Amino acid sequence: SEGALWASGLISQKVEVECVACLRQFGHDIRVEDFAIHTDLSGPELVDLTPFAREDLLLNLPPYPRCDRHGGLVCEASDAKVDSDAERTVAKAKREAAWSALNKLKLPE
Repeated sequence: SEGALWASGLISQKVEVECVACLRQFGHDIRVEDFAIHTDLSGPELVDLTPFAREDLLLNLPPYPRCDRHGGLVCEASDAKVDSDAERTVAKAKREAAWSALNKLKLPE
C-alpha cells in the first residue's frame, strides 16, 4: 500500500483474571473482532505486530472481572447464595451498618 502495511483480522487470547468480588481466579477469553493496523515501511523488512496486538488485548481486558458474569460460575460473594427474604434483610442491614460508621466520620475542612 505505497510503502505501508495494512493488517486486519481477529485476535483472541485466553487469560486468567481474578474476580473483584470473591478473589477467585478464572479463565476469560479476550476477543478483538476488528483488529487493524497501518504502519509505514521503509523497505523489505520483517514486521512484528506483537506490540500492536498486545495493546489491543490489554485495552479489551475487563476492568472489573466477575466470575459469575457469563453464567458459568456462581460467585461466592454474591447474594445469590442467600435463600430467604429474612437472610437478605439481615445481609442488607449489615452492609448499611458498615456504611453508617463512615457516614458519622467528621473530617477536618
